[in-house]
Amino acid sequence: MSDRDLARAVTAAVAAVPGLRPAQPIGPAGPAWLPRPGADGVELAPGRVTVRVVAAALPLPPLLTAAERGIRAALAGTAWAGAALRLVVCELDAAAFTKVTPITSP
Repeated sequence: MSDRDLARAVTAAVAAVPGLRPAQPIGPAGPAWLPRPGADGVELAPGRVTVRVVAAALPLPPLLTAAERGIRAALAGTAWAGAALRLVVCELDAAAFTKVTPITSP
């Protein structure tokens, strides 16, 4: 699996959690051929995976736990299966203050 495919799988795992979405960087993307680390909110580094998310619901701990489970499943069988996982909530959507999303265990 390529890094790009893995980043897509991690992004899909985040998007599958109600109340979370992958963060998108601010600013121009530049030419398509120019590599842009973390352009989809996922950075793969040796021994570490960083995922930036936007929360649209509260409470955060169960949302992040559900995201971690999904991301770990996406990383299984890859070079990053045992990597440290860093989830960064870089934005809290105003909708988070008006609704609480119940999280059920898979």
